[in-house]
Amino acid sequence: MAKEMLWGYINKSGDMIITPQYHDATVFAGNHAFVKIDWQWFEIFPDGNLGPETEDHKVNDNPVPPPGAPVPVLIDSKFGYTDADGNIVIAPQYCEAAPFSDGLARVKKTPAGKWQYITPEGKLAFKSGFIQAKDFHNGLAPVLLKI
Repeated sequence: MAKEMLWGYINKSGDMIITPQYHDATVFAGNHAFVKIDWQWFEIFPDGNLGPETEDHKVNDNPVPPPGAPVPVLIDSKFGYTDADGNIVIAPQYCEAAPFSDGLARVKKTPAGKWQYITPEGKLAFKSGFIQAKDFHNGLAPVLLKI
């Protein structure tokens, strides 16, 4: 049986809260997000319950970083993070790095590597890695796994 890549949702401890079963998923905005089952979009709630089918599934997957959060910066072909004064607070070591959202940032060390989440101190938030990952919102983040 061939494995399928599906989206689910994790919490900030890295625990799978909503089982991977969706063909696409958006970040939570308020108390809902949107998931794709086959070719149809549905509203989903933090408890995993689905709402009705919808065509309106656009949310902002790229929020403005919170004030005071480290900001990604490219230095010598690697991403690190600086504070508001431009001081390096997380050494450049990533091939890809996203802004902090809900207290964590997603990073990738190598092009073929998996996405992980770090704290503002540059420590891994938890040990799991993901094929694809999106930002945390309201304590949940969509992640892509091979199931």
